[in-house]
Amino acid sequence: MELGGRDMPVGHNIGLLHVYKERRTGRVLHQPHSNPTESSNIMSTATATATTPAPAPHEGRYLLRGVSTSNPNPDDGGLFATGGNPSQPVTTAPNTPRFADRQTWEIVKNKDADTYKIVYAGETPHPKEGFTFATPDSDVPITLGPAKDFTFELWPDTKDVWVIRPANLPSSGFDICVGLNDDKSQLVVERILFTAPGLFTKEVRPAWELHRA
Repeated sequence: MELGGRDMPVGHNIGLLHVYKERRTGRVLHQPHSNPTESSNIMSTATATATTPAPAPHEGRYLLRGVSTSNPNPDDGGLFATGGNPSQPVTTAPNTPRFADRQTWEIVKNKDADTYKIVYAGETPHPKEGFTFATPDSDVPITLGPAKDFTFELWPDTKDVWVIRPANLPSSGFDICVGLNDDKSQLVVERILFTAPGLFTKEVRPAWELHRA
């Protein structure tokens, strides 16, 4: 799936990024007639917000339906992550009897970090493997293999739509997510350029709707 702004150089939004950083840190900028009590309350609220744990998925077995943050709750149907043979790409298919036994995935939290493994739990027999990828480059397939670590971000104003990202990658100026290829036939790595407006408007991201299996 082609999203605008991928693999472009970064450097023209420094001013807006600085403003965004100021807002995120809760810093109260100087005002000539500011009320000290009011400023203290603002700082207390910002501190409380900063220490609130981010929402996290519950461990367990799920179906993963591919959606988009621009349409996080489409009508019934759609395409679901579907397992196959080891070392082969994770594909998509409708949730029908023909494919249902290969569409169950177990989300397992790592003990010492807010990261997760997505492990194949379908009925088609083969060794327990999960989401992995060769490199975090654009359009690299998500395959079945020794499961790598991922993070889950709950999309605002939804209950079960998550942006899934590979964990523990170096900073690159790109938002690296699990998405779909152009014809939506298989799961791939997507690299989306961070833009200053996107930091405020939550520009479109590939996402996954979790259904309890």
